[in-house]
Amino acid sequence: MRKRHITFQNVSKEVGDKRLILENLSFEVFEGETLVILGLSGSGKTTILKMINRLEKQTKGSILIDDRYVEEFDERKLRLGIGYVFQSIELFPHFTVEENISIVPELLKWDKEKINQRVDTLLKLLNLPEVGLKKRYPREISGGQKQRVGVARALSSDPSILLMDEPFAAVDPITKDKVLRQFRKLKSILHKTTVLVTHDIMEAFFIADRILLLHKGKPLQIDTPENFLNHPKHPFVREFMGKKRFLLILMLKKISDLSKGFSGEEKMIDEEISLDIEDSFADAYERFSASNFEKILIKQNANPVGYLEKRFFLENLSQTFSKDLKEKDIFEYAGAE
Repeated sequence: MRKRHITFQNVSKEVGDKRLILENLSFEVFEGETLVILGLSGSGKTTILKMINRLEKQTKGSILIDDRYVEEFDERKLRLGIGYVFQSIELFPHFTVEENISIVPELLKWDKEKINQRVDTLLKLLNLPEVGLKKRYPREISGGQKQRVGVARALSSDPSILLMDEPFAAVDPITKDKVLRQFRKLKSILHKTTVLVTHDIMEAFFIADRILLLHKGKPLQIDTPENFLNHPKHPFVREFMGKKRFLLILMLKKISDLSKGFSGEEKMIDEEISLDIEDSFADAYERFSASNFEKILIKQNANPVGYLEKRFFLENLSQTFSKDLKEKDIFEYAGAE
């Protein structure tokens, strides 16, 4: 049985004019789970994060961590034990990368050797160069590196809970894709209980174990990405997915599902153009649509396992959506906005 880590019980939040920004919100986040809170701007997503670590107080209802009411915790200790990643990153400009990551462990009075080891471990986990980067200042590193340093700082004290407020919104699309992939690998290693806020449905489906969709402060559905696609419980759920529904379906299907259909040859055509066996149909679609390749090399743990042929891939797409769907229709529909 999964252990409840965070619990909301009939939580409502009013602002000064008695206007409800969250209404009767009940949900659980299980230990090690990544729950993504999805919704339009102004739907109350960030307020949920602030109530978890007591930056804001709910008007009605109860919030519990490990079956204890949050009001029972010392505020300072509670916040030091929860990692928080902000949208704007907000690294301290006059602190080096190492000093930024070390802030919370120093407040917790860790010894210097333990802090140094933790910094090095996090830099390695986040694919940040340990040599040279530690002594640089935020102005001297890229946007993607700043984002990962922000994640490292949130993880520095090894918290059991990680709160993330639009953490990937401030980076360009190419950098965002790299950081998202890095985070998905990292969450499978660290097993932190994570609550992440976003308005980007593609991002939510990419990293969520479950998704909570808010609309005008009310919870419409909390479910797995698969169930959002297959069993929407409200018209707004389907509307929110819109024309991206096709790509969302592709994102949930893995290339490993096609492993029996890989072709094998002794001579590899181009090892630089490849996919991992755990990549999605969406990744394969992107590669095929952006190139003239008729087949793409598939790797597992960096080792070639065979080729995914374009024709075989398209046949599987056709079976997924419609027996009458033609190749031209697939690529036109998938590219629709």
